[in-house]
Amino acid sequence: ENIEKVMIHYSVGNGYYFTMAGKAVLDQHFLDNVKTRMQELADMCTPIGKRSVNTDDAVSLFHHHRMYDKEKLFRYRRSSRVNIYNLEEFEDYFYGYMVWHTGYLKYFKLYPYDEGFVMQMPTRKEPEKLPPFTPSPKIFQVQKEAEKWGEMMGVSVVGELNEKISKGKMQELLLISEALQEGRISKIAEQIIERGGVKFVMIAGPSSSGKTT
Repeated sequence: ENIEKVMIHYSVGNGYYFTMAGKAVLDQHFLDNVKTRMQELADMCTPIGKRSVNTDDAVSLFHHHRMYDKEKLFRYRRSSRVNIYNLEEFEDYFYGYMVWHTGYLKYFKLYPYDEGFVMQMPTRKEPEKLPPFTPSPKIFQVQKEAEKWGEMMGVSVVGELNEKISKGKMQELLLISEALQEGRISKIAEQIIERGGVKFVMIAGPSSSGKTT
């Protein structure tokens, strides 16, 4: 009752960055309690259930759980069925395969980070060993800025993007995106000039982010 929602955003190092909305205070004490509860569930090998429901029923279910981002997402789903997973009283949708009980998920660690926290997970090569937490602050800030751009344009989740497309607002969205990108590049150019004597500039970014152009 004190947590409105928990959102997963993007990877940080070998972990995943989360934020939390609600009355609960997100601090080390809170994360320690969460970790203890997670470990209890892992030790008990709590079953993870799976059921297939009609897509319309899934939309109603996510509205009931106040998962409005997923409600919007499935309004545009073509498939007539949706797989819903549950852990005790919690229900959600996940893309891909799911382990059948929590005993497989016993290696993790929670770190406070920025405005949320990071859940560190093992790598595929060493599934029983947690790597050190090594964030990349500059890449994190770029990801955070890109996410704010999405919120400004009203496309913070895929369902909202689908709405823009269905209402014929894709051209408007592209123009705003290009304006934001050009403004950011101009600031970078100004910083290079202010520093003076810069001979080498490196650009990092995901696929199709405009690095080449």
